Amino acid sequence: VAQSGFGQQNVSQLADSSPLFNGSTLEHHGIKLINYFNGCGLKVSENGKNCHIAVTYVIDEKGVPNSPILLIGNDSIMFNRVIECMQKSPNWIPAKKNGIDVSCQYNIAFEK
Repeated sequence: VAQSGFGQQNVSQLADSSPLFNGSTLEHHGIKLINYFNGCGLKVSENGKNCHIAVTYVIDEKGVPNSPILLIGNDSIMFNRVIECMQKSPNWIPAKKNGIDVSCQYNIAFEK
């Protein structure tokens, strides 16, 4: 499992590219992700500032988000809202390693 940071474009040496939300391009990934969570009533922290909670997911090789873990914060109500929103999300474009789809850890921070 590769890992990317909070909204970072680059990932560790384990993957060549990070997963992309809902069929987006690298240029539009952040915008689509932010708009999707806004629609769920959640505000993505674009630069990690004002972070209330941070969540990590594994985006598997099929593009399905799973295995949520609360990394920062202790707001269980908000964490559950994030989980519900991600469960309803369309599949992602999985991360790639040598042209092959691979699982990748993806972190997202949210503001209150």
